Amino acid sequence: MWLSPAYNLGYQQIRVSADQHDSTLRNSVSGHARFGLTLAQAQAELAQVQALVKGWRRYFQGVGVPDQDLDVLEGFMGQVRSSR
Repeated sequence: MWLSPAYNLGYQQIRVSADQHDSTLRNSVSGHARFGLTLAQAQAELAQVQALVKGWRRYFQGVGVPDQDLDVLEGFMGQVRSSR
């Protein structure tokens, strides 16, 4: 199944932060000025994203994702938590 030609291009990333591809929370807000945000504003946005991600399982359960699929996703979410 082809979702779109762009979907099948493979690994891609956009580097907009100071340390390029370094996957840290500090780096995630380092490019704040490029988006017209102060550091405090960027940190506030990051806090909102963290709160949403923290409740991912409850949200997915609420929209009917089967427990079997949630268990698979749990493995990926563990990887996100361990990369802090």
